[in-house]
Amino acid sequence: MMDLSRRITLVILASLAPLMCGSAVNAAAPGGSAVRIESVQIGFNGIFKTGHWTPVWVAISCAGPGIDVELQLAARDSDGVEAILVRADDRPLRLTADGATVALQYVKSGRVGSGLTIRVVALSGELAARTFAAGELGSAEPSTQELVVGFSPGLGLEEAARRARRDRSQPVTVATVVDPQRLPADWYGYDAVDVVVATTGEAGVLENLSDAQFEALDGWLQLGGRMVLCAGRRGAEVLAPASRLARFSPGQQVEAITQRVTSGLENYAGASERLDAVGGQRARRFGVPMTAVAEVRGTVESMEVGGQTGRLPTIVRFPYGLGQITFLAFDPELPPLDQWQSRGTLMARVLQIAGTSRQVGGEADSRMGQVAHLGYEDLAGQLRSALDQFPGVTRIEFSWVAGLLALYILLIGPVDYFFLKRFRLLSWTWLSSSLIAVVFCGLAYGAMQRLAGREVHVNHVDLVDVDLEQGVMRGSSWTHMYSPATEKFTLEWRENPPLALGSRSPSGRLLAWQGLPGGGLGGLDSRAGAALFAEPYTMTLGRVESDPGLAAIRDLPIEVSGTKSLAGAWWALGEVPSAQRLSANIHGLLAGQLTNPLDCELTDCMVLYENWMYPVTGTLTPGKAVTFDGVSPRNLEWHFSRRRVVDTKEVVTRWDQTSVDVPRILEMMMFYRAAGGAAYTGLTHRYQTYLDLSEHLRTGRAILIGRSAAAGSRLAPDDASWDASRVRQWAFYRVVFPVDRSERAAVP
Repeated sequence: MMDLSRRITLVILASLAPLMCGSAVNAAAPGGSAVRIESVQIGFNGIFKTGHWTPVWVAISCAGPGIDVELQLAARDSDGVEAILVRADDRPLRLTADGATVALQYVKSGRVGSGLTIRVVALSGELAARTFAAGELGSAEPSTQELVVGFSPGLGLEEAARRARRDRSQPVTVATVVDPQRLPADWYGYDAVDVVVATTGEAGVLENLSDAQFEALDGWLQLGGRMVLCAGRRGAEVLAPASRLARFSPGQQVEAITQRVTSGLENYAGASERLDAVGGQRARRFGVPMTAVAEVRGTVESMEVGGQTGRLPTIVRFPYGLGQITFLAFDPELPPLDQWQSRGTLMARVLQIAGTSRQVGGEADSRMGQVAHLGYEDLAGQLRSALDQFPGVTRIEFSWVAGLLALYILLIGPVDYFFLKRFRLLSWTWLSSSLIAVVFCGLAYGAMQRLAGREVHVNHVDLVDVDLEQGVMRGSSWTHMYSPATEKFTLEWRENPPLALGSRSPSGRLLAWQGLPGGGLGGLDSRAGAALFAEPYTMTLGRVESDPGLAAIRDLPIEVSGTKSLAGAWWALGEVPSAQRLSANIHGLLAGQLTNPLDCELTDCMVLYENWMYPVTGTLTPGKAVTFDGVSPRNLEWHFSRRRVVDTKEVVTRWDQTSVDVPRILEMMMFYRAAGGAAYTGLTHRYQTYLDLSEHLRTGRAILIGRSAAAGSRLAPDDASWDASRVRQWAFYRVVFPVDRSERAAVP
């Protein structure tokens, strides 16, 4: 992150932005080109979010023979520099002869109000190029806006969003997609989406996805996405064992029934109107088509009397890899729920958008207002600020620059005048003013060299998550680079998996710039226009199967005494040779033992389950077992809030919003809700919400967490290595274990 003085310079230069913008036209290749970029569609029904990967469909016409081309998309990053996306593992795009071709690509935009440049390139050179202004792209939502994507109209999502606004909860945007061709074919195309809502009441989007699109949705869910699946009258059909949707079922023995008692749903929604009274009078033959599922996993949030066992789960929330699925045993878009006045309240609670507001009351609101001067209101911003601290580098504050400017003006003006006037040497002012200027230039240069250092510094954080039940690995990394001089860097990035998985589906890597969420100076939601660099750089996406097609960034510019923030993600989906399963006793406490399944040593370990934290002493080497017999767990929220009892009084350690303690900030990002959320931190956690695995603790999962000296990934310039003395790194590992809760469930 650049210092304040440099950012103010950018704001001043922003006035020149209109002079630097090109028009949105096609460019012909030498000799004339038959290729033309016709149109573009971005996001989900034209809705996308800044600072997140989003799908882009480009319509290209070719008035001539077919030709193989490469499609390049270029957008401004969070610092206003143009970044070109290249997918190294892609086969050439074949343009249809004398016809139109629609190509899918992805882009990450870092500026509200910035446009998008599309280029069609062949071996002979650039065939066509077109720049689309921001107004032609659709609706760019703020980076922390919650985005709900529905696969069918009439699900009550807009009602739920209105309810959230009335409750002064976080803002919610709803996008409805009814054309399956307008959904991404890679999981990171859903990066901007907080939750997907799919229904099976009528054969629609979910069932008509192509294999690539379905695997993209499935991969996104396994890697941390959230989906609400509504399976009412057709549940037995779509969740049959032979169906590909069967993997989304919360249990076994699926059957379709007509449910006549709905008091559970009415209580869940806090309804004042009974479902059987919809329409103004009691229905004699009232019934709601539902799907009955037995032997459910996860957490049952609502239940009715009915089904084979006499108990019918109607809302079930269960983990799916590192993500989560909420199963609804009814169709909210069909009668009688479509006319129920409490449907919006019901869906708001299902989506978890009501009651999780930014306005958490009193002290928390006040604290959130106080952080405005820090430039961030999200935990991702605090982590960014912490990683911008480099040992041996003293950042020059704007107050220092302002003070020196004031002193310079004072010396070159009144002091110089009165001094020369006293000695009657006013004619020598050309010499004295020049000497003052030279001295101040020397002081400024010397101070910069002494305070800013002469070496490149790197701060690097890895967070690796492993789900043992479904064989999912996800690596997240954050890297901040400091350069003492203006320079361009070419960087390559690869993962360091701590566990070998039997591969069954594509794995890969993403490396891109990391923005500052929010509307502060230099934030993703700000509209500053000008950039310090006019030349673009290139981001290359790689897949593990196509190694050495690494994720890389080429010609990345960093200005003198400036920094650049990068974020990476790698993933692997496979099979764990022997997945472990823990058990919970009748009191809901962990029993038995677990072993460290990773190939690296872990320190500072603990095991989390439901509302408890189980401490692990010593170093946990690969294969070493941890037993829970005789271990006294501690209250989880007490642990995260560092609460203790002093003189019979509970004392909570307030969250320090200015802290640069990286492990402490990561701990809060990993279990934000379990720690109390905004009520405790006074900060939101909406930019990278997938990092928070708090819900897994309440849906039948235990999590082993620890630190390691083994990095989860490696970022280096051109296959070289950084100076180890200039690199600080942190590596955190989380392993998610399934927990058998049958013994506890058997207790009446």
